[in-house]
Amino acid sequence: MTLIDKRRILQPILDKIEAGWIVKRPSQLNPCDVDYICVFQNPSEYKETSAEISTKLFEKPDLGIIEKLVRNSLKTAKVSKWRPS
Repeated sequence: MTLIDKRRILQPILDKIEAGWIVKRPSQLNPCDVDYICVFQNPSEYKETSAEISTKLFEKPDLGIIEKLVRNSLKTAKVSKWRPS
């Protein structure tokens, strides 16, 4: 099984939808994390959200489905208690 750099796929989708969002999970140290939970943050607005995206969607990227999941996640973003360091 080839590991997929999910961050490389997710960040351009975030940039296309709305500026200011970053991928927090999978992390920069483990961009090929096989966990299905993806976490997005908007540091300037202190917002955070997550999406469950199956690893199978990244194997032969269906960008339309991934984008829909990311869009839905951003719509439900909440102000978080974390603060950028």
